[in-house]
Amino acid sequence: MVRELETSLVTASAYLLISFPEIRNVDMDYLIVGVGQDRVYERNDVTTKFKVIELESDGIRIECALFGSYVDELDAYLQSGYNQNVVVLAQFLKVKMFNGKSQLQNAMNCTKLLFNLEIPESDMVCVVFGTVKHILGEGDWWYGACVCNKGVVIESKRFFCSKCKKYVWTIVPRYHIKVRVVDDTDSATFAIFDHNGISLTNKSCLNLLHEMDQDPQSDAVPKEIGDLVEKQLLFKIEAKNDVNSNFEKSF
Repeated sequence: MVRELETSLVTASAYLLISFPEIRNVDMDYLIVGVGQDRVYERNDVTTKFKVIELESDGIRIECALFGSYVDELDAYLQSGYNQNVVVLAQFLKVKMFNGKSQLQNAMNCTKLLFNLEIPESDMVCVVFGTVKHILGEGDWWYGACVCNKGVVIESKRFFCSKCKKYVWTIVPRYHIKVRVVDDTDSATFAIFDHNGISLTNKSCLNLLHEMDQDPQSDAVPKEIGDLVEKQLLFKIEAKNDVNSNFEKSF
């Protein structure tokens, strides 16, 4: 999915991480540096267990009181053996004053604690805002596809579809536009396929090829595709763990 935007205000992460002085009920990333003893809090004849832990971020420490099931969640993680340099991502904590100083506290049925969060090595969908700098491959901006949308290969002067497992007599041209995109951090190669190619050019791949056939002066890259250069676009890309060698180093 590709959309042209007029602004580059796109967050780099799904989480908004802030420092202690900026705490306002948002996401926070801490290192647990101290864990207190289990204690009991009584109110209105209701007893609730709680535990105070000490958190550190950017050299600043603050206490956080966990109640009820959040104590069980913390204990279960620490008892699993991962009790050194534990980093916790906490969402929707409350800020309270206790003995004249700020203290964090979980909000019942709202706070979320994520311990030593890791990004799994699996397929991911990411959103990238960047500027198209180059069209790669020049004449290699389309491919012949079977009616099932799978690209065909030539075998014995005939078109073969590996998905349908048969030779086909009719192929449909579809977009496969490789673009080099840059943002504030790096650059990457993205592949724009048929549906998004139509959205960006307002023409089907077949119609664009017909127009080029009728114009002997046309370039290897149609103007509609060349005009993508220097455009700022929002790319929703899929990064696969098992990369096809045909599309290595592209997304």
